[in-house]
Amino acid sequence: MSCDYRIQGQATVRNTREVMDAVNQLASHVLGEDHVTVTQIDPNTLELSIDYDDITTIHTPAHFGGFLDTIAPAVIGCGVFAIETSGDTWTEWIGEDQAIKESKSRMALMSIKEMIGDLLPEDSARCMQYMREQKSSGGALPSAPSS
Repeated sequence: MSCDYRIQGQATVRNTREVMDAVNQLASHVLGEDHVTVTQIDPNTLELSIDYDDITTIHTPAHFGGFLDTIAPAVIGCGVFAIETSGDTWTEWIGEDQAIKESKSRMALMSIKEMIGDLLPEDSARCMQYMREQKSSGGALPSAPSS
């Protein structure tokens, strides 16, 4: 049976009343245990982990966007949530701007490392040439290289 939606992710947040209220509200819509977990790192810091889908929740979590908006100001570093709804998939990044940039960069690098072995030698050479050109021009890399 396929899911109509699935949400997975985690964030480290400051332990505030607003965060706990949002977590309790979210958890009230989840059936069973371990789909929304909170681990206290220290008195001021919590680790949130969310893993649920249409089987573990009472109803479609339209309120999840509001949950992210509520906890975003309390995120330490970067929180990442992978969301899939009816075939659409995307990632929500919340938290500190620099931490988000660094996390996205690490994720892109991991993807490149996984895919580099699939390149034909001529495409690998094009990729290396493209990278050299970008480095020498001092420009930022656009989203896709031209051939």
